[in-house]
Amino acid sequence: MINLISADEGMWTLDNIPTEKIFSEYGFQISPELLKQMQLASVRLNDGGSGSFVSPNGLILTNHHVAIGQIQKLSNNQNLLLQKGFFAKKIKDEIPCPDLEINILLEMQNVTEKVQKAIQDLKSFEEIKIKKDQIISEMENEVYQTTKNKASVVTLYEGGEYWLYIYKKITDIRLVFAPPLELASFGGDPDNFQYPRYVLDFAILRAYENKKPFSSKYYYTWKNDLLKEGELSFVLGHPGSTDRHKTLSQLARLRDYVFPHYLKLTKAKLQKFYNYASQSKENQIRAQEYILELENSVKSIEGEKKGLEDISNWLLIEKREKDLKEIVKQNKNLNEKYGDVWDNIELIVNKMNQAHKKIYYITLGGKLPHYALNLLRYVTELQKPNSKRYKEFRDSNLESWKHKFLSPAPVDKDLDKLELETVLEFLDSELGKESPFVQKAIGNREIFSLVEDLIEKTNLHDQKFRKKLLESGREGVENSNDSLIVWMRDLEPFFREKRDFLEKEIETPLEMHGARISKLKFEVFGKNLYPDATFTLRLSYGKPLSYEIDGWKVPYFTTFYGLLERNHTFQNQEPFHLSKELIKKIRSSKLKTPVNFITTHDITGGNSGSPVINTKGEIVGLIFDGNIYSSVLSYFYSQEKARAISVSTAGISEALKFFEAKRIIKELGLNLKQNRKNL
Repeated sequence: MINLISADEGMWTLDNIPTEKIFSEYGFQISPELLKQMQLASVRLNDGGSGSFVSPNGLILTNHHVAIGQIQKLSNNQNLLLQKGFFAKKIKDEIPCPDLEINILLEMQNVTEKVQKAIQDLKSFEEIKIKKDQIISEMENEVYQTTKNKASVVTLYEGGEYWLYIYKKITDIRLVFAPPLELASFGGDPDNFQYPRYVLDFAILRAYENKKPFSSKYYYTWKNDLLKEGELSFVLGHPGSTDRHKTLSQLARLRDYVFPHYLKLTKAKLQKFYNYASQSKENQIRAQEYILELENSVKSIEGEKKGLEDISNWLLIEKREKDLKEIVKQNKNLNEKYGDVWDNIELIVNKMNQAHKKIYYITLGGKLPHYALNLLRYVTELQKPNSKRYKEFRDSNLESWKHKFLSPAPVDKDLDKLELETVLEFLDSELGKESPFVQKAIGNREIFSLVEDLIEKTNLHDQKFRKKLLESGREGVENSNDSLIVWMRDLEPFFREKRDFLEKEIETPLEMHGARISKLKFEVFGKNLYPDATFTLRLSYGKPLSYEIDGWKVPYFTTFYGLLERNHTFQNQEPFHLSKELIKKIRSSKLKTPVNFITTHDITGGNSGSPVINTKGEIVGLIFDGNIYSSVLSYFYSQEKARAISVSTAGISEALKFFEAKRIIKELGLNLKQNRKNL
């Protein structure tokens, strides 16, 4: 049987850990007890990241940039938590996050046979979608009705397998500690996706149940010892998406259509927010979170685009597909079953390319317009049987949707205006006045005055107003004279047409043909493959390892010495600025303490906040980024220069000490004097 997996490669589902491969490479056997701890001590945050329990009392460690949205929502003009940082000196001072939800994976059930059996005799893709939606919604709803747990049927291997993931859901999450932004994002955009790094990108939250700290039986014990170079460790997290099982035609679409469109629009938004932030210090503070998010998106997608444009990378991906095609060609049985699958996928991709404007230009910007769209969808979808609703409005998902929709967090109308104005200007330029969508969205009105009118007159920023509309049902929403609701009534059919087109004519056939390629790979390679990332819990294994650039060896860890040097050599200018008070605190610390370190772990977006675990099940680091060479990891694994970057627990401990977070230090069971001797 052929094995295509290289050393330290893979974002492995917990049902298929390559234990033999890990043992052969590192001489370590993962015990069932350790695997269970990894599963139940790791959490998924619905803001798009990962985290883990680090105490028996529900204390959660994640990245500052994962928690930044909640921190900003908790800030106001008098209390700038993002800029100044936060520490709850007493447990009663821990602040409830407005709309954060965490999920703990309780159980995984393989339901592939049940799903595939239900659709095996169906002829049309529309019939397949209807039947698949029905059986999936029934399975998810059964779990929800009997246990109130959150259930989700996850598509793996492009449709080759289906698994029912069952989660415990917790929505009472409170902020405990966050360092100031200048420390959590030191180096800003210039250092982003680079290494060496000197960032304390961490935040501490706490889960509550029945208004008491959640009793977390499974958690990671804190350890300040830096991993030795070459030492085995594990990362448990929820990588968002990868494209390693996609075909060449699908990747060419990303390179030539999706990425250029995304970058053009995102850069336009970024420029608008830059201009706004430059007008005053207050504007800069208000726009900071948006700018950081947009800068990160641009740099990430540009890296992926360049990765696909690199001819050496493309030839490697091309060879991977050609080799598989050759195996099929040489085997009559395989050729009869799978020979046409790549051509069929290419036909669907061409269909997407022809409908590119329909797919990507029917869009909006801002939170308030999306509130309006979701209200109209909600009252429409709830009239349907559960299995025929959009996924987010099915009974098993409705509580999570409402938790987010009815967030008490304030909405900044000025920032919403900026984003909506940018998107409408972009659509007006790209689609033209003759576009039916542009005619309905803008008409003959001047965009600035239209946006001003829509956002200033709406009441959707008011949580109580949204709640009242939600409870008023279809009649109340459809008769509402709110400015955005009225405007969105004309636009909602365009969004519905787009979504129905994607789900019925694109996603379903792609999934069915993707499943065929997966079955082919199972026949050829066996189950020693891992699926593409799907924001579900995965284990990756690896080790700290330095690398070379043009003969210059990059060290595998950095220290507070380096942090102060970078601040000093850039003359304390943004984005390398540190306050005098913070510089004093750092100088009083143990300067040889590790701040960041790099490893060979296979990660991608969504892994942010993932714990780095040693072989004893102790947490030693916190994933927060990858270096610039890791951009290609969306398409294939490379250990030459690509590295995952983590915050060292030793560095976090030192920060907790100089911020005098004694309560947290005690809860983590830290003896800093003893730990310092080990550094």
